[in-house]
Amino acid sequence: MNMRVGWCILLIAASFTTLFLSGMNLFWGELNADEGWYLYAARLASEGARPYHDFAFTQGPVFPRVYAWVQPWVDTWGVLAGRVFSALLGFLAVAVSAWTAARLAPATRAWHAAVVVFVLLGCNVYHSYFSLVVKTYSLSAVWVAGGSLAFTFMRGTCLYPAAAAAGFLWALAAGVRLSSGLLLAVGGFGLLLYRGVYPRAWVAFGMGGIAGLMLAYAPSWIADADNTRFWLLSYHAARDAGTWSSLMVYKAGFLSRFVQSYFVVITALALLLAIGFVHVDKIKQHVPVTVRLLFAGFIAVTLIHFLAPFPYDDYQVFIMPLLAICVGWGIAYGLQKVTDGQCLLALTVLYALSTAAAFSSPMNQQWFVRERDRIWWLLKDKADLVVLQDAGRWLKEQADPDDVVLTHDTYLAVESGLRIVPGTEMGPFSYYPDWTREEAEKRKVMNQEMLAEALEQGNAEWVALSGYSFAIRSPSITPLEEHEKTVLHSLLMERYEKVKTFPYFGQAHTTLDLYRLKPQAE
Repeated sequence: MNMRVGWCILLIAASFTTLFLSGMNLFWGELNADEGWYLYAARLASEGARPYHDFAFTQGPVFPRVYAWVQPWVDTWGVLAGRVFSALLGFLAVAVSAWTAARLAPATRAWHAAVVVFVLLGCNVYHSYFSLVVKTYSLSAVWVAGGSLAFTFMRGTCLYPAAAAAGFLWALAAGVRLSSGLLLAVGGFGLLLYRGVYPRAWVAFGMGGIAGLMLAYAPSWIADADNTRFWLLSYHAARDAGTWSSLMVYKAGFLSRFVQSYFVVITALALLLAIGFVHVDKIKQHVPVTVRLLFAGFIAVTLIHFLAPFPYDDYQVFIMPLLAICVGWGIAYGLQKVTDGQCLLALTVLYALSTAAAFSSPMNQQWFVRERDRIWWLLKDKADLVVLQDAGRWLKEQADPDDVVLTHDTYLAVESGLRIVPGTEMGPFSYYPDWTREEAEKRKVMNQEMLAEALEQGNAEWVALSGYSFAIRSPSITPLEEHEKTVLHSLLMERYEKVKTFPYFGQAHTTLDLYRLKPQAE
């Protein structure tokens, strides 16, 4: 077979797989409750509100500022628009990562390194889903990949501008997800360590990093330093993982799910490290400084995720470009002395393994399976996104444009275009029953007294409750006691009447009940 034809077939197949996985995840991927309050935060930012000062927000301030740009899309198409924008950012991150690998690889295998990165990330169903769901991962990955690319331009007259750009872009990543701030420490220390290779580049990198951090955080810090510090640091530290044994189970689960989700990448890395260990004397002098820095950055951020009280494996998504670039370089380096035909065969096998892993992933059944009833798999009647759109459309048709809804399912407000009660912007993570009123008002959330008042005498014409409502005690993120739920539900029924139910709604497919203010209570 002609080599050019073989490469074309491989690229077309990889592109089709990538687009297919993205399309399925876009429309059939499970909803995540975070999508609502992330998009609602962007809506508030588009209107001039400031995170931490005007509304509660637990991530960096760059996310709502950037997603505010597509608010007109969200006004028209709801959560779907946010997912499309996230998917575009995810594609950009993969493209930049592939370019970075190509620039680092030996000249004769640059193209092959790019293909490796494209296959490892684009043909991974887990990475595909979390790169388009409305979270912080895609935007963070763009800055992470962009900073990595800037490192490859650190030569000659571009040395200092490129180093400054790398620091600036990685600082913007820290402005989206604070844990990526470790990349700044790794990059700065690494360039200082290799100052013989890159003279004074660490200074330029540091200046770029400071500029990026100032751009990201200075407005929030000036507006409300105490709330900014609380939501970025204290809130996350207050989470309670329970007993020591529970903590160990969570951490073991993090590692297990991470390896499962990125099995092909991890396997390729393990093989490369094993080969490198055997031939360390021949290989170590050929490993570019940038590859060493990127791998160190990946390890550092992974470690901080592992040490978190609740280490979710999807935290890893935004730094996977770093690992994919390193693996792409390693495979390209190892393929230098093989023929083009053997190289095509090797990458075809890699694609086949990645595709097999993607289509055998347990995530795929979540596209169509709602739940398991004993020996039967119960299929979905509609995609989760469509159920949300139906609920949002119904509420929009029934409500007046200026109506307010009290809900912890913030994506319902996104779909319907309605306002939510101030203090509930973070959805299920907005309820702090044990706080004093002064503390809750200061942090822009609700305590038990304030939520009771909202139900008894608030201005919300609608209440929407799912399994995530009246369920979580923040900031520890522990379940609310049953007697507390009963009290809140009793208050609800005094002024509101149930008018509509949507079964299998939203994340975890709980029941959504919609309540309208009784005429005599208006």
